[in-house]
Amino acid sequence: MKTAFVVASLLGTPIVPDVERTREGPMVDDAAMVRAFHAHALVATGGDFALDLVPVQTQGPAAFLMSDAFPSADAPMDAGEGWLLFRDGVGNTAILMVDAETTLRDLEVGLDGAANLEAEFAIAFDGGGAHLVGVLDDAGQEVFRQEYVEYRPAPSLVTDAMAVFPAQRGVAFPERTFSEDGEHWPIDPAAQWSSAPHDGLWMLEADRNELLNAALPSSEGWEPFVRLVRPEYGPDGWVLPPVRDTSSALASMTADFGRAWGDQDVEWYSQDSSHQWFYAGETLDNIEDTLKRKLEDYGITPRVR
Repeated sequence: MKTAFVVASLLGTPIVPDVERTREGPMVDDAAMVRAFHAHALVATGGDFALDLVPVQTQGPAAFLMSDAFPSADAPMDAGEGWLLFRDGVGNTAILMVDAETTLRDLEVGLDGAANLEAEFAIAFDGGGAHLVGVLDDAGQEVFRQEYVEYRPAPSLVTDAMAVFPAQRGVAFPERTFSEDGEHWPIDPAAQWSSAPHDGLWMLEADRNELLNAALPSSEGWEPFVRLVRPEYGPDGWVLPPVRDTSSALASMTADFGRAWGDQDVEWYSQDSSHQWFYAGETLDNIEDTLKRKLEDYGITPRVR
């Protein structure tokens, strides 16, 4: 899929609105959300795009990512407009610009097609509906050899943050904007998802084959987070008991470069009017003239000094 996507991105012609750009300085999103769950990987969203992509684990435990459920994979998610950042298990980062017409299948194609991401995505189903599933390594990949995959909650650390997009760099999340003190992110008590009895995830055969045939790295990057807290089974199913100290997991993360989290090397992707993804550049200055809408529509605005 990646090869076809890259060819299409080179041949496609993005829409170039006739807009004069006069801004100076970095752009920001004051309402970003950052989720950490792996020594090298994280997810962030911004604008008013409302999608959770959270870790779950299996008996192994082998961990993978899954989104909340949608009625259809091929209808607009109607989850708002904004952006989705994904940093894979070896530290590569891509950002997808998302609008009201984007579907769950669009996200799968966009993330799978991002040339620098070493991860594989697929659509999976259970009683709740359609989910986006993300696999970072070969251990998570092996889980989907089963026809049905039951899952338990895995710990992730989540924080509100400001996202800063410098003109000639990637993205940074200053620690001073985090909801806690920058060393102890809170474990998310809401994104603790587990499968109902006899209602595991399943995939269409073509999607499963594509996921299983992907070449993915071996990684133990989940371990610092999985060790934080182990799921326990109780009257309400699988839950994660509360813990207080998350600094050991955060200390292992490679996305921390001193008073900020993020990445200096980012690839941006956007959709044209036909829902085809194209590579838009490496900085906001590269992509600004290729978007269907203004940056402000995606939640990215000039920094207020």
